[in-house]
Amino acid sequence: MRKPKITVIGAGSASFGLTCLRGVCGVSVGALPQLAAEFCNRQKLIVDLAVKAAVEGDRKAAVRALAIDPMVDDLESAERIVEDGLNTFKKYLPAFS
Repeated sequence: MRKPKITVIGAGSASFGLTCLRGVCGVSVGALPQLAAEFCNRQKLIVDLAVKAAVEGDRKAAVRALAIDPMVDDLESAERIVEDGLNTFKKYLPAFS
């Protein structure tokens, strides 16, 4: 039997699984510890807000996504990062025009 590996199954989510002759099969590992579950929930919210921002051109959602990211120190930094990113990549982000 092969060792379980992390397999990406969707935006912001991952699961343990095995690859075999039948394809990829999920492996139940039970509930995550509370701290790990909270971290995963926060990361999913960040991804959901970032996707909403990109699809709808929603600057507030972009700022919110960065504001709750643990790597961003404060709201002002999140706002600056969004503005810098939108200015730098405006030709690739038509929803924000």
